[in-house]
Amino acid sequence: DQRRRQLDLLARTSARLLLKGAPDNEIVRRVFADVAEHLGFESCLYYRRASKPRTLHLEVGFGVSEDDRRTFSTVRYG
Repeated sequence: DQRRRQLDLLARTSARLLLKGAPDNEIVRRVFADVAEHLGFESCLYYRRASKPRTLHLEVGFGVSEDDRRTFSTVRYG
Protein backbone atom coordinates (compact mmCIF):
# COMPACT_ATOMS: atom_id res chain seq x y z
CA ASP A 1 0.00 0.00 0.00
CA GLN A 2 2.85 2.40 0.81
CA ARG A 3 4.51 1.64 -2.53
CA ARG A 4 1.22 2.39 -4.33
CA ARG A 5 0.92 5.74 -2.49
CA GLN A 6 4.50 6.63 -3.39
CA LEU A 7 3.91 5.82 -7.07
CA ASP A 8 0.67 7.80 -7.04
CA LEU A 9 2.49 10.81 -5.56
CA LEU A 10 5.22 10.49 -8.19
CA ALA A 11 2.66 10.26 -11.00
CA ARG A 12 0.69 13.31 -9.81
CA THR A 13 3.85 15.35 -9.30
CA SER A 14 5.25 14.40 -12.69
CA ALA A 15 1.98 15.23 -14.43
CA ARG A 16 1.81 18.66 -12.79
CA LEU A 17 5.39 19.49 -13.71
CA LEU A 18 5.13 18.21 -17.28
CA LEU A 19 1.68 19.49 -18.21
CA LYS A 20 2.18 22.87 -16.58
CA GLY A 21 -1.36 24.16 -16.94
CA ALA A 22 -0.97 26.58 -14.04
CA PRO A 23 1.48 29.33 -13.07
CA ASP A 24 4.79 28.14 -11.58
CA ASN A 25 3.97 29.21 -8.02
CA GLU A 26 0.66 27.30 -8.15
CA ILE A 27 2.41 24.16 -9.39
CA VAL A 28 5.02 24.45 -6.64
CA ARG A 29 2.29 24.96 -4.03
CA ARG A 30 0.43 21.85 -5.20
CA VAL A 31 3.57 19.72 -5.33
CA PHE A 32 4.64 20.79 -1.84
CA ALA A 33 1.13 20.23 -0.49
CA ASP A 34 1.05 16.70 -1.93
CA VAL A 35 4.50 15.81 -0.60
CA ALA A 36 3.77 17.33 2.82
CA GLU A 37 0.52 15.38 3.07
CA HIS A 38 2.29 12.18 2.04
CA LEU A 39 4.96 12.72 4.71
CA GLY A 40 2.46 13.83 7.36
CA PHE A 41 3.74 17.40 7.67
CA GLU A 42 1.43 19.91 9.31
CA SER A 43 3.10 22.94 7.74
CA CYS A 44 5.51 23.77 4.95
CA LEU A 45 7.47 26.87 3.97
CA TYR A 46 9.25 27.12 0.63
CA TYR A 47 11.53 30.06 -0.13
CA ARG A 48 13.11 31.22 -3.38
CA ARG A 49 16.00 33.57 -3.78
CA ALA A 50 14.72 37.13 -4.20
CA SER A 51 16.13 39.73 -6.56
CA LYS A 52 17.61 41.51 -3.55
CA PRO A 53 21.05 40.11 -2.56
CA ARG A 54 21.11 37.59 0.31
CA THR A 55 17.33 37.59 0.58
CA LEU A 56 14.80 34.77 0.36
CA HIS A 57 11.15 35.30 -0.49
CA LEU A 58 8.40 32.99 0.79
CA GLU A 59 6.97 31.36 -2.31
CA VAL A 60 4.71 28.75 -0.72
CA GLY A 61 3.55 28.46 2.85
CA PHE A 62 0.74 26.49 4.39
CA GLY A 63 -0.16 25.24 7.81
CA VAL A 64 0.79 28.60 9.35
CA SER A 65 -1.32 31.62 10.11
CA GLU A 66 -1.59 34.53 7.69
CA ASP A 67 0.18 36.71 10.26
CA ASP A 68 3.10 34.28 10.33
CA ARG A 69 3.20 34.19 6.54
CA ARG A 70 3.51 37.97 6.49
CA THR A 71 6.09 37.97 9.28
CA PHE A 72 8.28 35.41 7.51
CA SER A 73 7.61 36.49 3.93
CA THR A 74 11.20 37.71 3.54
CA VAL A 75 14.29 36.23 5.16
CA ARG A 76 17.81 37.62 4.99
CA TYR A 77 20.75 35.22 5.10
CA GLY A 78 24.56 35.34 5.16
